[in-house]
Amino acid sequence: MKKLLLFFLLAIHTFSFSQKIQLIIFANTNDPDIGISCDKDKESVSVNLKTIASVLNYQVETKIYDGNNFSKRNLEDVMNNLQCNKDDIVFFYFSGHGGRAKNDDNKWPQMNFNKAGQYVDDYYVPLDIVNNIIRQHDPRLSIVIGDCCNNYANISPKVIMRGQTVVDDEETPNQVINKLFKDIKGNIIVSSSKQGEYSYSDSEKGGFFSSNYLLSFSKALNKEISGDWETVLETAKELTYKETERQVTTQTPQYEINVEYIHNPNPTPIIETDYITEINNLLNKNVNSAKRLKDAKLVMNKYFTKDAKVYTIAKNGKTVIDVENVLAFLYRIVYNKRIIKFVDIDKKERDNKIRVLYLHEIRKK
Repeated sequence: MKKLLLFFLLAIHTFSFSQKIQLIIFANTNDPDIGISCDKDKESVSVNLKTIASVLNYQVETKIYDGNNFSKRNLEDVMNNLQCNKDDIVFFYFSGHGGRAKNDDNKWPQMNFNKAGQYVDDYYVPLDIVNNIIRQHDPRLSIVIGDCCNNYANISPKVIMRGQTVVDDEETPNQVINKLFKDIKGNIIVSSSKQGEYSYSDSEKGGFFSSNYLLSFSKALNKEISGDWETVLETAKELTYKETERQVTTQTPQYEINVEYIHNPNPTPIIETDYITEINNLLNKNVNSAKRLKDAKLVMNKYFTKDAKVYTIAKNGKTVIDVENVLAFLYRIVYNKRIIKFVDIDKKERDNKIRVLYLHEIRKK
């Protein structure tokens, strides 16, 4: 069980790439005990991976199974239909209950897809089976994380991140994210606790491990720790253990890293139009501000309704940092020297134009 350039106008062409991140999330958001925590994990991890994809210029293919869609059958369908290109990244994340059989010598937990209060063996799925299935499809990099209990009993105790992504400079996120996700090949599997342990969460921060993993990732972006997987995961492990020293049992995340570093050249671009690229082009300081102000008005007319609003969303995927009229937003970012890039989170449309846009912001200190 579980108790985280130049701005081209008119015939504007922007670049996307054939390389992609396949993000697969299963989150038990309906559970009466941990549902709120799982929802926070789901949103935080989703924003984190979209930010990574934005820096890498990779596409994101997101499959989220929460609420009534959180089921073993859907997991089986996803695994049976999984297809990977040779340079794809597959990131699998589970947030829910878990456990293990007393005679099980495998160190990885089994994910629990039972309904609340039920513990039927047929609805448990070992985390390492998912890991092995994904590896058989041979993506360039696969990362499998299970934030769930790894205890022998079926009942576990329960413990009843905000802001923009902030970095030291414009180059740091590229260097760190390239090292963690681009110039690397292999497999990583992680569980939030080792054999016999519970995994804790609360309704404020979500899963203790998930929140500490995301905190460690932020530390790497800010050069507080080394930007490699061993350091990021070991830091998350230490933070999680320290945070649970006063609980019924401590929580000790475990991981295995089987990767090699490679030279991965920039992907060949595929030309297409895209509103988020045009918004990010307004940040280009190589173009004078007068020109970018004119471009801002053209962007608004091209993509947005006249009454459109822009919501700036925090790293947790929930907290609203700011709400602005679209033109005021576009004018403001022209003069803001600290913003590096915007990450597209979601949008709502009316008559084929955006009426509400949700963005996450990467900025310098």
